[in-house]
Amino acid sequence: MTEKNKEKDYMTDVERRDISNVLYYGGNDYGWDKYEEKRHFVLTNPEDIKDFPVIPFAANFRNTGHYEWEVLIAMWLLEAARKSVAEGTECDVSKVFNITLLARPKHQGEDFRRLTPEMIWNHLKRFFVVVEENDSFCKITARV
Repeated sequence: MTEKNKEKDYMTDVERRDISNVLYYGGNDYGWDKYEEKRHFVLTNPEDIKDFPVIPFAANFRNTGHYEWEVLIAMWLLEAARKSVAEGTECDVSKVFNITLLARPKHQGEDFRRLTPEMIWNHLKRFFVVVEENDSFCKITARV
């Protein structure tokens, strides 16, 4: 990939190290199904969350059943917020709410553990106020 096409990284060096440590020492036990956007999500107040450090921010989302998922959710939200503020663009957080997160089964013979988009929304909706929504679009504001 050329420098021209390279996506800007909105995580600090410390955050990248912390995220790597969580994912590595968590046993590299995370993944996701193929991304399919079923609903477009826009965060209206990215400037209110952009300065949170990723690992403490992830603590807000605990109890998903898998810490790596919580860190990925926090990272994706913060990346979107920081990119939006830096570029002056709409804050698209659709990835967070349209992906099925995976982890290895707890017991042999079981299916992969899954955190579906519906489960993610049900788990995270307490952190957001819905400003406007329809079947294909949802505008949200983070509660801070």
